[in-house]
Amino acid sequence: MTHLNSRYALLLTLFVVVLPQWTRLPLWLDIVFVLSLIWRIPAIEQYVPLPNKFIKPVLALASLAGIKYSYNTWFGPEAGTSFLIVCVALKLLETKNERDCYVLLTLSYFVLATQFLFSQALWTTIYAVFGVLCITAAYVVFNQTTSIKHALRKSLILLSQALPLMLILFLFFPRLPPLWTFKLSEGTGKTGMSDNMSPGDLAKLSQSSELAFYAVILGQTAVVARLV
Repeated sequence: MTHLNSRYALLLTLFVVVLPQWTRLPLWLDIVFVLSLIWRIPAIEQYVPLPNKFIKPVLALASLAGIKYSYNTWFGPEAGTSFLIVCVALKLLETKNERDCYVLLTLSYFVLATQFLFSQALWTTIYAVFGVLCITAAYVVFNQTTSIKHALRKSLILLSQALPLMLILFLFFPRLPPLWTFKLSEGTGKTGMSDNMSPGDLAKLSQSSELAFYAVILGQTAVVARLV
């Protein structure tokens, strides 16, 4: 069995990596993720059974339907990030051994990187470094029965040792454009034509159900026009 300290380290790490996406996620997904974390707290888990093999597919299908409803698509950075977080939440509910925990920790690196799809500010980089430190510390806790303080110190040492290799790769190896340089949907006009458009933007505009404009006549709101 996994030591209790490692279980709490996993839950805390997952919360840290998802936190930057909190305001971007639909409310229902925030609730699902929090409930999945609470469900796996050891003190609660022994009284509340985990979902069986019949409930898990229902949860997965309901989550996919929720993403479709929230974003009107299953593609794009917002929907893709939500889908990745849904996978983390559902995987947490079926975690049984250390191998499953390692899979979740590995997924945490990808979840943490998704914040660069929406922001490249300095605080985003600082938080990403903090998140990597937490994930690595969780790996240490799973391999050694130790305190969180010692795990963070060990994680800092490991990342410091990897710094020279990172600099070598950065300076001497060809670099591909990062994923967050791709055009995101925020630049697409939602209720009208934007200054720059690319193939497919007009189709997205025609599928939008947002309000186009209000027509006010004699101080009273008339018919509300919608994009169809």
